[in-house]
Amino acid sequence: GRFGISYLKVVITMSKYVPQAAMNAKRKSCIGWSIWNIILDFGGGFFSLVQLVGDAIDLNDLSSITGNPAKLGLSVITIFFDTIFFLQHYILYPENHSKHIKGDQELEFTV
Repeated sequence: GRFGISYLKVVITMSKYVPQAAMNAKRKSCIGWSIWNIILDFGGGFFSLVQLVGDAIDLNDLSSITGNPAKLGLSVITIFFDTIFFLQHYILYPENHSKHIKGDQELEFTV
């Protein structure tokens, strides 16, 4: 259908977020990835949602928000998981993200 490839992107997006959130929770750590990627990703999801709302206001038609369900889904999923990553990084495991793993060793890393 019209949105087939877009729905595939939603599935692929979910397949990248779920394992990372689960791994962070299992290890109780955010070691091995940069929060900056999440900050940029959140910005993309947020501004994509702002664009949908802005278009709806401009067209005076709120149904245009749901007119592109894949874009809406990607925005909401991105914001949802990035919020989880922010919580994991800054609230749940803040002391555990300043280390890098080298083999089986953990090395302290200061910024």
